[in-house]
This record gives sequence, structure tokens and C-alpha cells, in this order.
Amino acid sequence: MKDLLSPKEFAEAIGVSQSSIKRWADEGRIEAARTAGGHRRIPIAEAVRFVRETGASVIQPQALGLPGSSRIGRGVARLDTATDELEAHLRSGSASACRGLVLSLYFSGLEIAEIADGPVRVCFQRLGSLFEHKGDEGIFVEHRATQICLQAFHTLRSVITEPTEGPMAIGGAAPGDPYQLPTLIASTALASIGFRAINLGPDTPLSTLEEAARRHGARVLWMSISAVEDPEGLRDSVDSLMDSLGESGTGLAIGGRAVGQISLRPRPGLFVGRSMSELVAFARGIVTLPASS
Repeated sequence: MKDLLSPKEFAEAIGVSQSSIKRWADEGRIEAARTAGGHRRIPIAEAVRFVRETGASVIQPQALGLPGSSRIGRGVARLDTATDELEAHLRSGSASACRGLVLSLYFSGLEIAEIADGPVRVCFQRLGSLFEHKGDEGIFVEHRATQICLQAFHTLRSVITEPTEGPMAIGGAAPGDPYQLPTLIASTALASIGFRAINLGPDTPLSTLEEAARRHGARVLWMSISAVEDPEGLRDSVDSLMDSLGESGTGLAIGGRAVGQISLRPRPGLFVGRSMSELVAFARGIVTLPASS
């Protein structure tokens, strides 16, 4: 993914004239910096913002440094049909079509949490039922679909430029949890609302989260729970982590399909949710509170 675009590159990406891009920059509709030689350069985050807010379509994703040649953006993907389209792409193993659909949903103005809580969640609920009815074939389709979605969200993550200054969020999947997709989506959702989000991936020890929060001053820790090896042990570990966080101002958000297997007692700063939208709302609430010194 490119960090800066020339007016020509951005014009090619969205199918307008280079003079239009320059005029919009001069009018303040697009924020552009100037090189030492006086040439305009458009940050990729600004290009993405413009596309999302104006409804422009990206007709040449390669000009933005994105893979594939399919058109993406508003008019290409609709939320009301996205679930069935995504399921069809995942069942057939079409990685490029899946990536294009996910990018189109985001470029059309949807938030990451909406994409995750809607089409992605419903699709994997449907694909999960294949395990019960089709055995090894169902496992093959579900595992392949997971890898395809990982590719799509890694690409989506690449178009979201994190601020150099901003609240820190760190997280991963619970100890013993091998699932990569939920925690990747969580980091992408938090990055999209202005967090410097660090995803530590699957099977993350809680001691690692604690040390990371201390070293990096994280305002939010997240933990995805899609599988639980030791419910009571995990509950006790979460209690210990909350004791260690104390009044640091760091909030711990826990969610995932297996979160109901552990009985967490209510604690200040602990949030248990069941959707990416709830995680985003919790994180936004945390940063409105003053950090403890």
C-alpha cells in the first residue's frame, strides 16, 4: 500500500481527470501536501476518506496499491445482498472476489464493525453448520473460507492509516485459542476509529497483555474468545489481570462466540460484549475518560 499518491495516480484510481483532483485540492475538498518541488501529494488515508464520503468508485485499485482489477466502492456492493454474495465467494473459494466485496463495502461508507457483525458473522454461522452435515468437506470449506477472509481483512487493514499520535489498543485471542480472524478484525475496527492498534494474534498469554499495557500505556486491551480450554482458569486469570490493571485507566474488552463459557464477575473497567460494534463503542467511551497518571 502506498503512503502518498500523486494527483495523476488518484485520478486514475477513481476515473476522473487529473485537473479535477488538483481543483478539488485547491478548493480544500481533498487535503494535499506539497513536496519540496511544489508537487501535490495526497495521503492514502485522505484518498480513502474522500472515496468513502463522496461515493466515488475505485475503478483502478492498482493505482492505490491494492491487488486486483475489479471495481470497488459504492454501487458495487450493497449491504442487503452482501451476505449471500460473500457466502457464494467463500464457498467457491474465490479469494479475489471476497477481497473485492469486503473492500467495496468499506469504500461505500460502511464501518468495519458493520461488515463484521453483518455479512461476515452470518456467513461463518452458515459455513459452521457444514461441519455438522458434511464432515471433512465442510471442514475444508470453512477453513479455506477463514484463510480467504484473513487475506481480505489484511488488505482492508492496509488501507487504514493509523495516527502517529493517539490512544493505544492492544489485544489478541485468549490463551489456547487458535483463531486468527476475530482478533484481526478487532484490530482493524479499532484502527479505523483512530487507535494505534496492535494485534498479537492467537493464543496470547494474559501476562503478555498485562506487560504490553504497562509498557505502551494502552487505553484498551481486547481479548477474543472463540475457544476455551480451561474456563475456570481463564476466569481466574482475567480476575488477576484486572487486579493488576487496577486504576490505570486501561479497559479490558472481552468478546467472542465462547465468551459465555466463562463466568466473569463484573469489575470496573471490564467489558464483556458480543459484537464488534460493542467493542468500538466501549473503546470510544474509554478514551473520553482521563488516563490515570
